[in-house]
Amino acid sequence: MTTPSVETMARPPSPGFTGTVVRFLGNSPRAYVIALQAPFAVTVFGVSLAVWVSARDLFLRPMYLVGFTMAVVLTLVCVLVPWTRSRSPVLLVIGMLDIVAGGLMRTATNAELGVLGLLVVFPAMWFATQYRWRGVALGTFGTLAVLLAPLLVSEPGVVQSFDLRFWMRTLLFPWIVFMVGVTVAGFTEFAQGQDARLRNEQARLAQSLAASRRASVLLESILNTVDIGLYSLDADGRPLLANRKHRELGLLMAPPDADPLDTTAPWCAEEQGSLMYEMDRITPVLPENRPTCRALHGQMVEDQRMWLGDDPLTQRAVSVTSREIRESNGDTHGTIVAVHDITEMVQAMRTKDDFVATVSHELRTPLTSIIGYLDLIADAVEDEEYEIPDEVQGHLTVVSRNAEQLLVLVSDLLLTAQAEAGTLRFRMSDVKIGQLASRAIDSFRPRAEAAGVTLKQNIDETRPQHADHARISQVIDNLLSNAIKYTLPGGSVRVVVHTDADATLIVISDTGIGMNPHDLGSLFQKFFRAESARAAAIPGVGLGLVITKAIVDGHKGTIDMKSVLGVGSTVTVVLPRF
Repeated sequence: MTTPSVETMARPPSPGFTGTVVRFLGNSPRAYVIALQAPFAVTVFGVSLAVWVSARDLFLRPMYLVGFTMAVVLTLVCVLVPWTRSRSPVLLVIGMLDIVAGGLMRTATNAELGVLGLLVVFPAMWFATQYRWRGVALGTFGTLAVLLAPLLVSEPGVVQSFDLRFWMRTLLFPWIVFMVGVTVAGFTEFAQGQDARLRNEQARLAQSLAASRRASVLLESILNTVDIGLYSLDADGRPLLANRKHRELGLLMAPPDADPLDTTAPWCAEEQGSLMYEMDRITPVLPENRPTCRALHGQMVEDQRMWLGDDPLTQRAVSVTSREIRESNGDTHGTIVAVHDITEMVQAMRTKDDFVATVSHELRTPLTSIIGYLDLIADAVEDEEYEIPDEVQGHLTVVSRNAEQLLVLVSDLLLTAQAEAGTLRFRMSDVKIGQLASRAIDSFRPRAEAAGVTLKQNIDETRPQHADHARISQVIDNLLSNAIKYTLPGGSVRVVVHTDADATLIVISDTGIGMNPHDLGSLFQKFFRAESARAAAIPGVGLGLVITKAIVDGHKGTIDMKSVLGVGSTVTVVLPRF
């Protein structure tokens, strides 16, 4: 792009005819000079042609010919000279000579065509445009001089007299020229100010645009650097931007007949028909559960996990999170969605789970055998088939107790693996949950007394309902065991069972150590232990609540926990009656 010269930038704006000539000839000092001379020249040539045709004797008057010739020569000078500056002193001389030429033509035809004096308006406007208020004065006094000079020669007495009517008639035309000059100078000054402000605003906008472009490039570079898919939508669901990682993931979820690069297509922008599957890699994600749909309906998506694509060799597991784009006044302007590729993590977790399940299964058989042989030894000693020293008997008791604990742990690991794999089976029958709770309390009462914990109960007489007897007993045992374990001596545990026509409610509350609110969200994750439990060095693995939730979910029920650190916890289980 060519940078304009200082002369060009300093030149005042050229509206109308002058601007048209400048645009036609090119934005240069020479074009500008021609544009200033053009109105005067065109008017002189047009008037002279009319005079030549209608009153040739006027045209042939010597003074008219001199003025016309001066106008022609001055115009040729403006056209032919390669001007390099638009404010050359020579141009000032040309303008003054234009006034003289116009004055000569007026004087030559004063009686018949006195209106030719208006020709001096053009150079006067030139001066006002070029030199502003100094130009106004120059044009006015130049016009006055041209009018008075012939009179000083032909009628010096009239000029020297103080005839008011003569001077009013003589000064009227310079006054008109003065007012025209004032108007032109004022307009030019105003236009220049506007032009300067416009240039400043354009410069500011150019700087802002450059800064915006730099920020856009920086943002795009940052977005394309992170290994997380990011895309944003406006309030109407139209896509605003997407980074490289999201476009890569988009290739996986594009339907077979879609253009994978079209981010505005419904399969991408609205996730219609996109290849999204639940974590089993088979079940399609329902349209209303897809992240974009949820986000656009005002839901906050948090770690929604799914698989993208239908090819097992290229499928990728992702975790999706969304946040609304809000102004400081609370207005929502769209949604930003983050898609994190967790394929390696999911595969690692699956490998770990498979390993744990395999090891647990392999351990269960020898553990069962060990416990069986220990039971045989205990029975033989009890039947006095042979004698074992007391010290050895004590060792065998420790071995038996630890083997039982290890078998419980292995069983829990296997049960957890079954729950995650969806292979947990239930043997449903008619069960009275109130009776199960009463038996559990009786079973745990010695343990509670040993721990200095008081057991309280409020159990309704429940009607039979369809459930797995062993699994529901395991739920109550797990919750009751935890309540006693995390309650300090002198505390209490209360068990409440209430039933109605729709569901059975099991509430187990304690006055134990409680937990921090931020631990509640992770309570049903494998191997998670609350900070308060770790600080108190209370033994545990972190599988009991995971198994409990899996059993409750298998019965289409719900489980919820509320806890206050240092006050206690309350677990509520709701089991619907089928």
